[in-house]
Amino acid sequence: VFYLDTNWPCRQVLKKLILYNNLQDRITVVEKNAEDITGEDLDHMKIDLVIAEPFFQAASLPWEHLYFWYAVNSLRQHLSGTCVILPEQMTIKAMAVELRDLHKIRAPVGSYAGFDITEFDKLIEMASLSADEDIEPQPLWEYPTMALSRPAPLMSISFNQSVESFSEIQQVVELKCHREGTMNGVVFWSEFSFGSDLTISTGLVDDNCEARKIKWDMFSKQGVKIYRHSSAVVAGSRLKVETQFKPQNGDFSFLVDVCGEQHVVD
Repeated sequence: VFYLDTNWPCRQVLKKLILYNNLQDRITVVEKNAEDITGEDLDHMKIDLVIAEPFFQAASLPWEHLYFWYAVNSLRQHLSGTCVILPEQMTIKAMAVELRDLHKIRAPVGSYAGFDITEFDKLIEMASLSADEDIEPQPLWEYPTMALSRPAPLMSISFNQSVESFSEIQQVVELKCHREGTMNGVVFWSEFSFGSDLTISTGLVDDNCEARKIKWDMFSKQGVKIYRHSSAVVAGSRLKVETQFKPQNGDFSFLVDVCGEQHVVD
């Protein structure tokens, strides 16, 4: 068994576990990045199984854990012809939501306690447009959230496919609201499939969206597009999400368009 981890503290913990259990002759800790590994590091053996959570401390948005795919891709010359890669694939999902409190970091204040701070709102909006990302990482388990649409898969990437053979993706998926509410955000997250019966989600704990307050994974941050102005939606309202992915550099972009009649709620 070869253990690869670029995080120094994690490596030290595992080394002590290996030593305590007398597994020095069975587990080798490789202190290199995946792209720097040579045949010598693997005792010139072929790899039959690659398995990871995957989780990377440097990742802030859910799809940035896709580094696992690129790490595996750099190891393909060392994989056997029957090598099993787990997780098998990553799926990015999205859902329209009503945020009870979180949207206030983007919403204008207007007038408060007799003071008109509209001009200050405009100043903040201009600064936000020039500096803030359109989709930002947020720990949604801390904020009450109600689902307005059911989760929809935007795209999937099979880790058995090489990066070089993967074409650039541009596709549109429609989110359909199943209840009325005030839409002020769209949430994005990724799910990793280990087979037909095991999935690790960085977003919803389960797909039950009927509860007034849905449950999010407490150990991950979700990607959230927060609207400055909320929109009143009804059952049947639709949103279109356009996803673009460039495998050459791992860049994702998402464009959300609210279809049909909508009413702005300040």
